[in-house]
Amino acid sequence: MKYDESLAKLMEMIATLNSEVEDGALVVVEGKRDSEVLKMLGLKGEPFPLCQSSMERLMSRCVGHSRVILMLDADREGERIAKRVRRALEKHIRVEDYSKRILHITKGQVRHVEELKSFGWLR
Repeated sequence: MKYDESLAKLMEMIATLNSEVEDGALVVVEGKRDSEVLKMLGLKGEPFPLCQSSMERLMSRCVGHSRVILMLDADREGERIAKRVRRALEKHIRVEDYSKRILHITKGQVRHVEELKSFGWLR
């Protein structure tokens, strides 16, 4: 996959996320920088950063949303967090995990959401 194809697929993923947000989804990220990078790429709405919150705060933030979309890093810590979030929320709200999409789109070159900034696409 060439750079242009990867960029097109990334922008397609952001468009899908925007559509999901418009339909009532809450996007959850690990940290503030992840949120900033996704917004720089064109994500609408305000992603919820887990690093600054408790699970209880996340659960209360889910009220009024139709589902939760996880955009976590594709590493062990991200998988651990995703498992914890799914365990806490799945009984109450649908949880979808988009975390590995960036890894797939970039052919393994980007494992962390915030790395998209240094990947060269935002310059």
